[in-house]
Amino acid sequence: MLISGIGETPRAVLTGYGVEPLEVSGFIEEALRAIYAGDDLSALRIRKGKACCAEKMGMGGGMGCM
Repeated sequence: MLISGIGETPRAVLTGYGVEPLEVSGFIEEALRAIYAGDDLSALRIRKGKACCAEKMGMGGGMGCM
């Protein structure tokens, strides 16, 4: 499953059902071409930033710290 973003709980649920969520950035056409061609997707993968201070304290995170 190609997605632009996902939380840890939805990721765990999908993975539990055997669905691998793949977070990518850019245009879906680029990601699909790379997948079908067997190319490396590392350039399209979304890199995770540092957790917000609220997330570290277990208070959720929403859109992150400002």
